[in-house]
Amino acid sequence: MPLYETFLWTALGVFISFVLPPLLRAAGATTRTDASASVSSFWARLRPILTSRYAAVTVLSLILALIVVAALEDEISSWNIALISGLGWQSIVARTLTPGS
Repeated sequence: MPLYETFLWTALGVFISFVLPPLLRAAGATTRTDASASVSSFWARLRPILTSRYAAVTVLSLILALIVVAALEDEISSWNIALISGLGWQSIVARTLTPGS
């Protein structure tokens, strides 16, 4: 697999591992039966999460993906291994962006 593909799959894994928990929390918090109200409520709760940290998460995901690919370049042979390698960095990303942890 080319190096740029390995990097992109790893970056996607890191990004998913950071963005998925807030998405699930925002989705689980909707309890209304009206579908249009719940969708607008979902986006209203999700918007501050994504806009406040989106740029920082993207940059940090790319930096961490670069580190993972540099460290594990020979062991990463397929897209799914690269994605899982990126997903494994979730705690490091969360601790880096959370003050006082």
